[in-house]
Amino acid sequence: MTTGFTGGPSNRFWQAPDSGSGADDREPDCAGVLGRFVLLPFGFSYLALHVSSLALGLVGLAFLYASVREMGGSRPMALFAALTLAVDPLYFDLANSFMTDVPFVALMAMRPTASSAA
Repeated sequence: MTTGFTGGPSNRFWQAPDSGSGADDREPDCAGVLGRFVLLPFGFSYLALHVSSLALGLVGLAFLYASVREMGGSRPMALFAALTLAVDPLYFDLANSFMTDVPFVALMAMRPTASSAA
């Protein structure tokens, strides 16, 4: 059996502390759930993960445009807001990688549109 950095078994090094209940208390993170959902139909592929993040980035831009329009902004203002987010270096780089920041922005951009429809 190999040991991890702490001297214990390597498979326990990366696990959350046990609560003593005997049940597995670790909850899957957002990226893990999203990654599994994306990889089910395609199998493991970094390209599938990158394409899913890029698609969510485009969805976020569309919903940002719709949210600005819903809040009373003009079309040029909504387009300016969406293009500003699109050319933001941080957003652009993260949309081309598999990180949870881009899905978070997409969900936050959906919020005003969804709440106004209710």
